[in-house]
Amino acid sequence: MNGVEATKRPLTLRVKGRLRDKATEGSPIGAAATSPGRQPFTQSVKGEPWEEGATTCHQPRGGGRKGGILSPLRGLGSGWGPRTPGLRTALPSIVPSGLLARAISPSLAVQYSLCAVPTLHASLAAADYEAKWHTIDGGGVMKANGGVYEVSSTIGQHDAGKLTGGVYTVSGGFWVMGPAPPPTKPDGEAVYDKNRYISMVPGNPGLQTALRVTLTSLPSEFSIYEGTQVWVGEPVEICENSGQSTPPPEGCGPAWVPGGPALTMWSANLQATQYCQDFGSVGLLHVTDCEIVPGAIYTVQAIDCTCDPGNEASYSDPLLISTSPWGNICGPWDVDHWSPPDTSVDVTVDVTACLEKFKNAFGAPIKARADVDPNTVDWKVNISTDVTQILDAFKGQLYPFAGPGTCPP
Repeated sequence: MNGVEATKRPLTLRVKGRLRDKATEGSPIGAAATSPGRQPFTQSVKGEPWEEGATTCHQPRGGGRKGGILSPLRGLGSGWGPRTPGLRTALPSIVPSGLLARAISPSLAVQYSLCAVPTLHASLAAADYEAKWHTIDGGGVMKANGGVYEVSSTIGQHDAGKLTGGVYTVSGGFWVMGPAPPPTKPDGEAVYDKNRYISMVPGNPGLQTALRVTLTSLPSEFSIYEGTQVWVGEPVEICENSGQSTPPPEGCGPAWVPGGPALTMWSANLQATQYCQDFGSVGLLHVTDCEIVPGAIYTVQAIDCTCDPGNEASYSDPLLISTSPWGNICGPWDVDHWSPPDTSVDVTVDVTACLEKFKNAFGAPIKARADVDPNTVDWKVNISTDVTQILDAFKGQLYPFAGPGTCPP
């Protein structure tokens, strides 16, 4: 094919329409087929096959009518030579047939197919055109469902995904989205700092995400673990009063009363490997484990599970959550609830509040505030453990547990 280099490009081009002459150039679409000068035609252009590697393709060539059967396409773009008769080169890129038809004529439809990616250079009489490379990409997030199966795809995306180099990231594709929004702080009592839990609203409902927790600032005895990154594991539903991790059929009691705490809470431990789920379906989430210690700061970030966890640009903005000093679970009683921690441990405040939670008294702090024992908390509040530990903290005893160094993998 003179002046054209094409590799692995099969082309079957079928043109249907009505040729026009100057006498009918202004005729409206849908004019009668008997109108003078509007002769219907159907013609196909096919090439001869050649073998390159293991792929058989077809090399397009022109032919047929005066001026080439595609003479209406002259001057339309880089694939066609200005006023050059016949088919001189292949289509440079994928163009929906409807768009191409409208660009040529309202009464001309073009259909084509190809099986490989073209690399072509057309040297034409009037000008040189060059398309260095093209791709036809699949992927994306448009979903089709059928029974238990789901297919996600987008045809014709331009290099979907992310390219990174140094501190720069370029995202491509029709459905490009930034990182998942970060978790947020909860409302009400749950927003208060706690000793052994960090609380958040993961957000991103309907999206499979993972939550990464970085141990940002720890007390001096645990400072060697600063910078450690762990993941939030599978949430479990816990009875707020009894601490049962599998709510019984009759539900968690006692019966809920207006203004009282929810009957259940969602909690999750930390783990070394990424865990993905729709965390948005959980709502308020209390995260705990031996890595969660008093007097510390943690950084929580979300990541879409379709993204590369090794690429920092894939993570959400950080949410910083702190924990209160050891034994300080709340501040003084304030009208109808225990106020936020006030940095001091007091028998009439912290010890009393924890004891109230043991009795499940009305107005007692939520479990995530009162549960401090053991190293990996057990979702239960008892006199011999939790109440006693807070009393010891009031006496000046230090945090008694081994902390992050003994966490299970």
